[in-house]
Amino acid sequence: MDKAVNNCVVCILLIVLYVKICCSCYYHIYNLTELCRFSGAKIYPGNGIRFVRSDSPVFLLANSKCKRCFHNCLKPAKLTWTAMYRKQHKSDFCMHILVCIFCQEKTSYHSRSIVEATLEVIKKRRTEKAEVRDAAREAALREIKERIKKTKDEKKG
Repeated sequence: MDKAVNNCVVCILLIVLYVKICCSCYYHIYNLTELCRFSGAKIYPGNGIRFVRSDSPVFLLANSKCKRCFHNCLKPAKLTWTAMYRKQHKSDFCMHILVCIFCQEKTSYHSRSIVEATLEVIKKRRTEKAEVRDAAREAALREIKERIKKTKDEKKG
């Protein structure tokens, strides 16, 4: 009877040790992950394609798709599935949350005057009818054309 109990205890100890070893291996593998130089994806040990260029930098690529794009000199920022594109276009999940938080704060907008035009002038031009604006534009164009014609006549004469 004691022998059977001892065997059970030994089995339990072996199982516990096995679980601890497996967990520590998983933790060790998790820490060894590398990032793809093209897509930014995680690459676990034993996966990926390692490319060594002739001037000896090493590039680790996630798969043949990344390898093909890398060798064709495509820019990762222009491909929607890469991490760089997602970061530039703010479509990362974490960035999305931050953007939503900042968007909730309402900003107050107020009209500003443009150089040499006060708010009154701008409001007056907005309320003008289209015919009046068109007539003013045509008059200004006529004036410019006459000025150009005069400078051409002065150069000739």
